Amino acid sequence: MITIALQNSSLTIHALFVPDLTYNLLSVSYLSAASQISFRNGSCFIKYKSSDKEELAAFQDGLYHVPVGAPGKKTSLLATALTTSLPSFTLWHQWSANLSDKTLASLVPQEVYKRDEEEQERICQVCIKAKHTRKFERKLQSQATKPFELLHSDLGDPISPLSKLGFRYFIICIDDYTRVSWVYFLRTKTSTEVVSVFQHLQARIEKEYPTWPITRFRCDNGRGEYDNLLFRGILRICCITFEPSPPIGSPRMGFPSA
Repeated sequence: MITIALQNSSLTIHALFVPDLTYNLLSVSYLSAASQISFRNGSCFIKYKSSDKEELAAFQDGLYHVPVGAPGKKTSLLATALTTSLPSFTLWHQWSANLSDKTLASLVPQEVYKRDEEEQERICQVCIKAKHTRKFERKLQSQATKPFELLHSDLGDPISPLSKLGFRYFIICIDDYTRVSWVYFLRTKTSTEVVSVFQHLQARIEKEYPTWPITRFRCDNGRGEYDNLLFRGILRICCITFEPSPPIGSPRMGFPSA
């Protein structure tokens, strides 16, 4: 904060401290808060709210100089600040993109900012929100207690080059209880071909082990092969719970069967 004594009043403005600047520059928008400014015939006239008299700002070296000093006396070309207040440590903290106190103290000399006892205990809301982290409480899942209670499945990456029969992908299914695995090869990863493979596996299990039906199906969050209306509809008809893994950064839950 800088307070400047004018001819008929004083003006308090917010300013940046520039030690090497040889002129005290004022913003017209700040000066207009305490006066009326008009430019006529290449001259600048200032009329303060506390006076009816217009003052002529002298033009020198490409700049208009604000008239200062008591009315009726010889005016000076340069306005002189009476009182100044250094920017606070909080303001420097905001200017420097919320640097830490230790880093800011090493960059900014203590004589160019003011820090009182209240600021030492300040709490920056931006820093608190920016440093928030999410804590994930991962709990071990209990293993299935009987065969085909939980079936894991995943789609393999494209095979290059193609197989002799034109297969590019493969699907693996693992029983959580017995760890028995089945592998099926696919030409595409469309929902139609994936559903056909799953129905073949389901029919095989129901025929060979009729007392142990598939209860839960767990897979990744693949939209094309698993998480689609066709595949979820098959699982819903067969009363199989669909358990897709949540996508990264989203607390998505599984979709229980109807």
